[in-house]
Amino acid sequence: MSFSVGCSKKSNTSPSTKTSIEGKWTEDSVTIISYVNSKITNTYKESTPDGSFRQFNANGTAIDYLPADQSYPAVSVQITYALSNSILTLNYPAYQAEGSTFSAYTDTWTILTLNDHNLAIRYSDNGSDVSNNADVQYFYYSR
Repeated sequence: MSFSVGCSKKSNTSPSTKTSIEGKWTEDSVTIISYVNSKITNTYKESTPDGSFRQFNANGTAIDYLPADQSYPAVSVQITYALSNSILTLNYPAYQAEGSTFSAYTDTWTILTLNDHNLAIRYSDNGSDVSNNADVQYFYYSR
């Protein structure tokens, strides 16, 4: 009986792969943490309605979708987005939803996790200061 042992001299120069935000992300949950004077005053966790999602397209457009519930019809908003390093900027046009009219606005989110299956983003209503007199929202998605 004989065994053959060999070494491969394959180069390990495959191009690096970077996970893209493009595609449909199903919203799994939301956590909101309230801070006053840098202390947590409230933590609220909610699961989101089945069917909530964000769809990011290669051309910089996206869809923010919330399905109908007992009180309101479905909301689907066509938005634009920009991604630079870990900063995700979402630009909303003026739109109507849940009986209200919303003016155009821009939200800036920080990407905490982005891989093939999970996306976690954070938004603070106090800009980059996520601990002082702010509500900080964490959204968790999967695909």
